[in-house]
Amino acid sequence: MPPIVKGEKRRVMIFSTTLVIVCIIGAGIGQVLLKIGISQVDSIKSFHDFFQSQTLFKIVTNPYVITALICYGILAILWLGAMSSFNISFLFPLLGLAYLVTALVAWLFLKETINTMHWVGIGLIICGSVFIALSKV
Repeated sequence: MPPIVKGEKRRVMIFSTTLVIVCIIGAGIGQVLLKIGISQVDSIKSFHDFFQSQTLFKIVTNPYVITALICYGILAILWLGAMSSFNISFLFPLLGLAYLVTALVAWLFLKETINTMHWVGIGLIICGSVFIALSKV
C-alpha cells in the first residue's frame, strides 16, 4: 500500500474524529431513547417480571427501544471506521464523553435532576478524556 501523504492523512484524521464525535453523541441519545422506551413498559422489579413473555414483547416492540437498537447498530459500524485510524487505547476512553451527552439530554428532555456530585464526576471524566485527546496531539 502506498504511503499516506500529509493532506490525505489530515483528511483521514478529520473523518475519523467526526466518526468518534457522532458515536459519542449517538451513544448518549441512544441511552435516553432506551430509557424512554423502558419507561413505557410495566414496572420491572425482579427477574421474574423481566422474563415474562409479555414484558419482553413490550420491550422488543417498543418504537423507542427499536430506534435505539438501530442507532446502536449504525454506531457500531461507524465505530469500526474510527477504529481503523486510532489506537483502541486512545479511542475507547473517549466514549466516556457519552456520559456528558447522556446527562445533558436526560436533563433537558426527561427533566431528570442531576446533582452537583454527578456533575463533578462528569467533569472528571471530561478531564480524563481531554488528557487522552492531548496525548494524541
